[in-house]
Amino acid sequence: MPNWNPIQYEKFLKDRTQPAIDLANRLEEFAPNSILDLGCGPGNSTKVLKDKFPTAKIIGADNSDEMLEKAKGL
Repeated sequence: MPNWNPIQYEKFLKDRTQPAIDLANRLEEFAPNSILDLGCGPGNSTKVLKDKFPTAKIIGADNSDEMLEKAKGL
């Protein structure tokens, strides 16, 4: 598996998160029961989805153990 450094990734977290925010804001009429966030990284987009759809079961998946460890803290 590739090594990703969550600290380095998060230096541009605002820029990396904005597309997820923009997309989530366009999904007003949806109420999903479950969501799969592929390539969730440190969980920034997963948190956007969790905030937008609080009743949905959300699973974040990534091929980087370092990123998944960081995402667990959200």
